[in-house]
Amino acid sequence: MNKITQSISNLLVWFDTMNTNDGIAGPVSHYWGNCFDYIGPGFDWRYEGYFIALSEIYKKNKSQDILAKLYKAWNDVKKAQYENGALRCSHFQANPINYGTPHEPALFHGLCHFSDILKYIDKDSFEEIKSFIKKYLDNFLFKYLWNPTYGAFNDWPFSVRDLVTPNKNATILELLVDCVDIFSKDYTDYILKTTDFLLKCQELDKNSPVYGGIFQTYNKYQDMYFPYYNARCILGLNSANKILNKDKIKTQTLLIADFIKRNMDNSGFSSQIVKKNGDVISTPKWIAGAGDILDVLYDFDKEKIKKLFLDNYLPLQMCSGAFSTSIDDNNIPDFESVLPVAGWNDKMLRFLARLLPEQALLSKAEISDFNKKVKWRNKIWNYKEDNSKIALIQERIGAAINFGKDKNWTEVPEELIETFYY
Repeated sequence: MNKITQSISNLLVWFDTMNTNDGIAGPVSHYWGNCFDYIGPGFDWRYEGYFIALSEIYKKNKSQDILAKLYKAWNDVKKAQYENGALRCSHFQANPINYGTPHEPALFHGLCHFSDILKYIDKDSFEEIKSFIKKYLDNFLFKYLWNPTYGAFNDWPFSVRDLVTPNKNATILELLVDCVDIFSKDYTDYILKTTDFLLKCQELDKNSPVYGGIFQTYNKYQDMYFPYYNARCILGLNSANKILNKDKIKTQTLLIADFIKRNMDNSGFSSQIVKKNGDVISTPKWIAGAGDILDVLYDFDKEKIKKLFLDNYLPLQMCSGAFSTSIDDNNIPDFESVLPVAGWNDKMLRFLARLLPEQALLSKAEISDFNKKVKWRNKIWNYKEDNSKIALIQERIGAAINFGKDKNWTEVPEELIETFYY
């Protein structure tokens, strides 16, 4: 398991380079859009896998260094809450916008894992986290997002029309199931209705190219099926079934897993989108974010998925310690694909934490600067990452765009402003 402990150590040190005095920061690359201007701390789903992974590691080896990282994350997060319970800068690829889903529920879900440790070792902090979570549930989630017409949660509190997305509701399910235990309160009605909504979004026509899959968004993207977001649906449904214990949920969850597996290539990388008419958008294929896919498939075949990770994903870990966002088909890869993002790497960190054996100590980190040629905005750049920044360098004109790891905003020289902002 040396490879696993080394991988975790390297990735944690990379996270340390992204962890400012105020929280985990960095630019964001995403299929839905990018956040390259604001690069300060984001209080979104980057904390989900971070809290879950570090809590898992601490439970296994009782490392005080890991516990310190958890406390630091909690102290940063608690400063980001508004009086209505929601969080600032919680929209990931659209930061610094607030009220992000599934990002806020994902962060609270991750925090629940840390609270599970604190209730045994630090009762005061446990009670503080309970109040933090309850403020979100009572003052925001149920008050502004619950949609009684659909029996599910809206994506956004203020919109000209209701948008309801299954995978976002799946993350809320995970949070609600956590809160049943934390608050000894019955959230079964919300859990049951939301689960029923998710399952109604599943394609059950055996002749359909997307058989078993769940579409992206009700009344908006009903012809688009993302294997990645389907993996997140499995996470939510598995969690809900701890409360509901229904054979139907187990059966339909297996169909989702089959849909995901059918749309993985021979190397185990998932297609981006499968359309209801059978068209497939194969790239970009997730690397770091695939931790969520590996996580759900691991429960079905542990040895196969562990081998798949060791053979095909682990070799892609960069010398900086992080995993790139995705793979594309270009000879010179796009900047968006190469860029490591905290809110994708936390997914891989969570999966790695599952592979860590009980009582295993982490290895000494071995990281170094990372350099690569990339393509962005129809130009070829030298990409460089070190402990203090990520830079896109135009050597011909001697200028660089600097994504400083201790900065809130990207530094763009005058001669590259038009390129950056067009």
